[in-house]
Amino acid sequence: MRYPPTNQHANGDLEQIRTDYQHLFDQESVLWTDSTARVSF
Repeated sequence: MRYPPTNQHANGDLEQIRTDYQHLFDQESVLWTDSTARVSF
């Protein structure tokens, strides 16, 4: 997910999404990265 770095509420909004996802799908953790990086799974 990408968001403008100038958005002051983005961190709180994204944290809420992570929390909701963890509870909804019974996950122990949800990956979060704040840097620009390329990943491969």
